[in-house]
Amino acid sequence: MVFTIPAVAQLQTTELYLTHYDNIKKWRFGFTLGGHIFDYAIINSEKPVFSDGAPLMAEVTQPGLGFNVNGLVDYRVVRNLHLRSGFGICFGQREIDFHKGKNGPVILASEYDSYYLEIPLSLKYSANRHSNVRPYFIVGAAARYNLSWKPNLAKNVVIGFKPFEPFYEGGFGFDWYFYYFKLSFEIKYSGGFSNLKTNNLIDDFRMSDGVTAHHFNDAISKLNSRMLLFSFHFE
Repeated sequence: MVFTIPAVAQLQTTELYLTHYDNIKKWRFGFTLGGHIFDYAIINSEKPVFSDGAPLMAEVTQPGLGFNVNGLVDYRVVRNLHLRSGFGICFGQREIDFHKGKNGPVILASEYDSYYLEIPLSLKYSANRHSNVRPYFIVGAAARYNLSWKPNLAKNVVIGFKPFEPFYEGGFGFDWYFYYFKLSFEIKYSGGFSNLKTNNLIDDFRMSDGVTAHHFNDAISKLNSRMLLFSFHFE
């Protein structure tokens, strides 16, 4: 029994992969596949619109789901600190319902599609490697341009938003080292800096009760994007 203990311990020893990957390579390249939960943070103006003094209230009833594909460029600044970027595309959809009053019926349900071109830039701080796993934290920013920013009457989108939006970002993840490549799983929150409200709307839109696109536009005082991203990075 005494002689079997070293053998069992040897079988349980984890083989280390890519042992010099983090120390030798300054530049790394790869790609990212991921999904996200899309939402809007809305502040309503609560201006009276209807004859009884009730306002129009905008609300995201259900956050949308989407996916993103990115190239990946990683530069090692010092041992545990990396600078990471990459160009990509991001697809998603959000639904905004406009209610009569806070608990009234839905007057208009709009489907907002988002097709972003994006360039994120992040600082990645990694802890020391443990076996083939290495946890890390990230903080950074991203610039996104929405290609579908114009109104679309076919989807009841009578008001559009600004196409360009800067984001702040932060999150954490884990690096896994395999024989031929490194895989990272990451969770990241991304919040929009700027108010997306604009005067881009369908001027001649009018509902049967006299509510126009200007009323829907005036109903929103401030609107920002919010995203929770789940990503797989391959290097």
